[in-house]
Amino acid sequence: MSYVAYENRKLHNQLQRVLERQNQAQVEWGRLLLEESTLTAPARVERLARDKLGMEVPSPVSVKMVVQ
Repeated sequence: MSYVAYENRKLHNQLQRVLERQNQAQVEWGRLLLEESTLTAPARVERLARDKLGMEVPSPVSVKMVVQ
């Protein structure tokens, strides 16, 4: 009977460690999703294009519509 209790405690501890790792992975996943949404925000992309690449939004006059 003590062997069964020992194995039960051992497996319970192992389960707790696995659940804790799962929780940590979910927290990390949420953090990464938030970081991705921040990095890909349209305002940020536009600012980087303007500041780092020297790009700018074209004036309406310079935009040509191509119809096929």
